[in-house]
Amino acid sequence: MEQVFKCSWNECSSRVEYTMAWQSATGYNRRALVEAQIGRRKLVIGPRLNAREMNRQLTENQIATKSLNRMTRLGRAVFKRAA
Repeated sequence: MEQVFKCSWNECSSRVEYTMAWQSATGYNRRALVEAQIGRRKLVIGPRLNAREMNRQLTENQIATKSLNRMTRLGRAVFKRAA
């Protein structure tokens, strides 16, 4: 079903500008990136730690974080703004 917008161009563009300003002011974009990264970690590595001892859990988490950061660096898309 097609969504119908009931606002003029000026009203809609001001809403978009307001939303963008709100996201920048509250840090929403950064939070969304962090949540996406956590979701990737749970998907690729698993939702829980396998080790029982705290030292081993720390080591397991460090290894998982390093490997996920490496995968993210290798596969991160480069975006360019179109005119």
